[in-house]
Amino acid sequence: MNSNYPLYSKAPFSGHDRPLYSTSISPPAPPTTASLPPKPPRSNNNTCFVFYLPVGMTNDNLRALFMQCGTVLNAYVAVDKKTNRPRGFGFVDFASASEAQAAVAKLDKMPLDGKYLSVTLKL
Repeated sequence: MNSNYPLYSKAPFSGHDRPLYSTSISPPAPPTTASLPPKPPRSNNNTCFVFYLPVGMTNDNLRALFMQCGTVLNAYVAVDKKTNRPRGFGFVDFASASEAQAAVAKLDKMPLDGKYLSVTLKL
């Protein structure tokens, strides 16, 4: 028995010719921009901010409501992370600024489920 390591019959980790953690491993490369789908052009003139949404409003319901005013690129209802319930406001992205302005003119102060929507252009 080795006197330097009384609890072992031989030195611990004997026979390993490399360190436990290798420094030659590099982290994976980030995805290239060619592999990611292109994002639609985003402009504050094309985005509407919607207040006073009903409690049961979903992204799909919001998209359907605003599709009457033009081409909706994205509709998002803000959700509380803890309770997973809608927070009462959202965003709608349109293909053009004229469609967003038409949505403000048509849907601002519109009654919906006992509330009056407030639709403004995002600043």
